[in-house]
Amino acid sequence: MADLWQDVKKSVDKLTTTINVKTKEVVQVSKVKKEIDELKSKMRSYFPALGELTYTMYSEENFDQEKLKEKCKVIATLEEQVKQKEKELKQVYRESQEARGKRFCPYCEAKISDDAKFCNQCG
Repeated sequence: MADLWQDVKKSVDKLTTTINVKTKEVVQVSKVKKEIDELKSKMRSYFPALGELTYTMYSEENFDQEKLKEKCKVIATLEEQVKQKEKELKQVYRESQEARGKRFCPYCEAKISDDAKFCNQCG
């Protein structure tokens, strides 16, 4: 009878851990996705101004590459921030999987089985 209660306790503990991990994952994923959407929206808002500036320079035959570079640098910075947030999102998923006992290859990041000594993707 004691073994039965131990098994029930282990199952409840595992379920509680899974629920906590999944809840944390959902909150973090939502936060990071919102930040990505905001960065992409901000990035999209720069394109019309860049296009208008380019056309104005073209129509006035006064092409100033430095002014264009300034606008492009802002867009490139935002694009880099989006890439960083996407990496952060991937890390959140990975940490969630690891918290549930999943293992990953440190080189190619493929999911590997618990008893594997080598990665089945990269060796």
